[in-house]
Amino acid sequence: MPSPLQLIGSVCASLTAYALLKILRRIYQELTSPTRTLPGPNSSHFLYGNLKEFMEDHDSALAASWIAQYGPTMKFHHLFGRSQMYTVDPKAIHHVLMHTTIYQKSQDQRDALSRIVGPGVLVVEGDVHRQQRKIMNPSFGIPQTRALTEIFVDKSIQLREIWVAEAAKGGGVARIEAISWLSKATLDIIGLAGFNYEINALGARAGDAPDELVEAFEAMFHTEPHGHNVLRFIQSRIPLLRNIPTKTEAIERRSQATIARVGRRLLEQSKREVAESGTFETGRARDLLTLLVHANTSKDVPESQRLSDEDVIAQVPTTTVWGSDISSLSKLPCVHDLSSPTVAEAR
Repeated sequence: MPSPLQLIGSVCASLTAYALLKILRRIYQELTSPTRTLPGPNSSHFLYGNLKEFMEDHDSALAASWIAQYGPTMKFHHLFGRSQMYTVDPKAIHHVLMHTTIYQKSQDQRDALSRIVGPGVLVVEGDVHRQQRKIMNPSFGIPQTRALTEIFVDKSIQLREIWVAEAAKGGGVARIEAISWLSKATLDIIGLAGFNYEINALGARAGDAPDELVEAFEAMFHTEPHGHNVLRFIQSRIPLLRNIPTKTEAIERRSQATIARVGRRLLEQSKREVAESGTFETGRARDLLTLLVHANTSKDVPESQRLSDEDVIAQVPTTTVWGSDISSLSKLPCVHDLSSPTVAEAR
């Protein structure tokens, strides 16, 4: 029987061999990668590559300067100096988005994203992704999305009234931080249209307790100091290091528990609605979660192809993050265009 010292030695040798194998594989992939032929900046750090610069580039000025220097498709150096392609070429982006079965998120990216939104449609790939999309597609049909118009209009009017009231305080003129107000309106719309959940971000007053679902998301997206960000990034690339306890990990666990609890409550409400009426006569037809439950329990869907409760619940944070990202991409150019033509403003 081997001694404890021999067992420890065997374990250490196995771990060392595994680490060397991974390192050699990474080196081979880097040396044979066609990405190496792309133009791009030199690595600024043997471990971080250009990653630290990217993390500190909050206004994207550095990325813009690189694009101006190296073109719309370039490379930069990722963790451990690995070459990574970076593109803003519309044709390349369109090609990737149209061939998602080929260009899939890496396992590291899926693991990191699943810690926030769970096994939702933004995370899973392959057959599971197609299964979730098949069930979800009916919820995004033209009649279904048209039914959401009233929610958009109501929240837009509420936001307008708030801005008018602010302007009235200053004699018809007010300096308004539009992006934060638009974000609040977006959250309210996502809550109502997504799962009939009243967040009331627009109606909240100073001193009011924040909504628990919004608070959970804000806690997870809270930016940690640079060192913590780097550690979390390294952990996402090296599974063995994920067992190291961190403050961010504890926040994620608490936030995930809150999101799961709220999601399960909303799911039970939607299930009860469908079971009691079989239709949407009480007005919950407008939210996507109830439409998803109805589609998932349809007789036309075989039992083997239906989503589990966990998969359905995962669409709650997925819808929130997805909707917030889409609105974030559109808000800045929208506000910029509205503020640029002074002639239009005068009207």
